[in-house]
Amino acid sequence: EDTEESFEYKVVNELRNYQKPFMFKDCTSLTEYTFLEKCTVEKGMFEGCTGLTEINLMPSYLHEGAFKGCTGVRNAYLYPYVEGSAFSRIYANAFDGWTAEQNIYIMTMTRDEFIAMLAKNTASTKATIDEVFAGCNAKVYFKDDILKMSTINVGTLNSMFADALFATTTADQTINITGL
Repeated sequence: EDTEESFEYKVVNELRNYQKPFMFKDCTSLTEYTFLEKCTVEKGMFEGCTGLTEINLMPSYLHEGAFKGCTGVRNAYLYPYVEGSAFSRIYANAFDGWTAEQNIYIMTMTRDEFIAMLAKNTASTKATIDEVFAGCNAKVYFKDDILKMSTINVGTLNSMFADALFATTTADQTINITGL
């Protein structure tokens, strides 16, 4: 008997195993993409998905143009990681066409940590921070920027978010969280 939980697990596994480049290209009815397990977002997978409003993602690979032209997204929460020799690989132009009204939050890394992670990529996937955000006018916030904010407006608060963000918060900091 399938429960909602087991069905969601099957869907997650199906997406993990069958992601293809341009899989959801121009799918304007898709409104949210949440995948808080390591995953690959193929080249142009969500290109032109203008109905997409929020992204929550732990990318193993974030390929070129993965979210190109997703102009409806207000907030993208990314949880890149470095675990021993494993780390997120993020390609150039992943957010091409994003506008100044959009926000990208790199939840688990400071700017310096993000740059160091990018430097670990192999020659074929190596991209600088400028190349990753080439063609992107969105505001990009890193963990150290977020911790300096007095108010954080988030759509989804989960244990991964809290663990990643507040791991280095000191007792004398006050952070108001809105939008829950």
